[in-house]
Amino acid sequence: MSKQSPQQHRRRPTAKRRARRQAFWTAGAMLIVFLFCLPLLPKFFLQESIPTAEPVSTESSSAGSATVSQPEEAEPAPKPEPQPLVQTVRFSATGDNLIHAPIYKQAQRRASGEEAYSFDYCYEHIAPFYAQHDVNWINQETLCTDELEPSSYPCFSTPGDCARALYRAGVRVFSLSNNHTYDKGASGIAATLRFWGSMPEDVVTTGLWKGKEDYGHIPLQTVNGVTIAYLSYTEHTNGIPQNSSMQANVIYTSQTDVIEQQVKAARQFADFVVVGVHWGVEDSHTIVDGQRTLAQQLADWGADVIVGTRGETETYFEQTCRFIAGLDVTQLHVFSYSERPGTQALKIEYVVSPEEKHQRSQRLLALSDQKTQAFYARHIGQTMPVLMEKSKAGAPIHGFTENYIRVEVESDDSLDNQVVNVRLGEFNEEMTALKGTILI
Repeated sequence: MSKQSPQQHRRRPTAKRRARRQAFWTAGAMLIVFLFCLPLLPKFFLQESIPTAEPVSTESSSAGSATVSQPEEAEPAPKPEPQPLVQTVRFSATGDNLIHAPIYKQAQRRASGEEAYSFDYCYEHIAPFYAQHDVNWINQETLCTDELEPSSYPCFSTPGDCARALYRAGVRVFSLSNNHTYDKGASGIAATLRFWGSMPEDVVTTGLWKGKEDYGHIPLQTVNGVTIAYLSYTEHTNGIPQNSSMQANVIYTSQTDVIEQQVKAARQFADFVVVGVHWGVEDSHTIVDGQRTLAQQLADWGADVIVGTRGETETYFEQTCRFIAGLDVTQLHVFSYSERPGTQALKIEYVVSPEEKHQRSQRLLALSDQKTQAFYARHIGQTMPVLMEKSKAGAPIHGFTENYIRVEVESDDSLDNQVVNVRLGEFNEEMTALKGTILI
């Protein structure tokens, strides 16, 4: 911005000439006024440079004028480096809650009071387990409704009292996408939507979408400061197709383009993305190629792995390592299993020792480093925008690309919180970032 000449602020001479003595005093007065206003000139020029369409906050303006009027004030002490905040969320997943006739008939016999069915007996022994967790997720395999008559195989309908019993037991997240979702056609979809709409506000449902325009509405839940997104899909609906009368629909595992968009969108909104997939053949534990392929696609930029659970023999762990090695993931989050009193897992005979858990964790962390470095290496030589972060005095400054590649450049405090174009070079000495060259 070019600075205006002080002459532009002087008063133009009048048509008549004034007396020499009067001119002398006038010039002197103008000089005094000019010297008095001199400290305000930077503020004046600053205001002139801001477009009138942009509002200027009073707070910003006053702070700016204070800085200019007190140039000798000492610089504030540097802010301390922020420390990482670790939040823990205990998560459980249950499936499948499939209610056959003998179960709801017994619930009817047990009922007393206002409820027509009492399903609490089904969950009383697992409720203490749920109480130990912050989030309890379940695949609700049958339609829950207060309107339709209960029915069993092959087309299920379950009294709403079942879901209310699960709520009392501690379940808050219900996955509704499975092979029985379309069992009762359009009337079943409408009835179950009304039922879930009547449940308490802290209930989260996922898997039923009110058309394509609803695909971007990702169910979210924040627990202990951690935001979790929930998505669920099904391989099929037992041959029952969607019809135009249905108010909502499932997303099939074959719709990988839609799934990819949802998972990527969920990643933007949440700290963790939980995806439920209803697939496979009943009574079979065989993993088929289609499941492997979709699992690889779902593992977008990270994967959550639980290591060292009871019953995980060395053979099973080696299978886990081979499976992860074949996935196109860039980073693993590794957590060691910890014993919890009162859980069913304590009944499993084979126990993994703490030393073995640690060794297995280290192997997976090493595998994670290999995958991260391989991903970084594929981007060497590329130019990418990088959001720079504040660094310690004299230390290199780091930042991240849009796809989370850590970049290291020479220290420059002016780059703090700035997005700059950087050419990615070789690894730093620690192999934790790519050295970059800022392009102007």
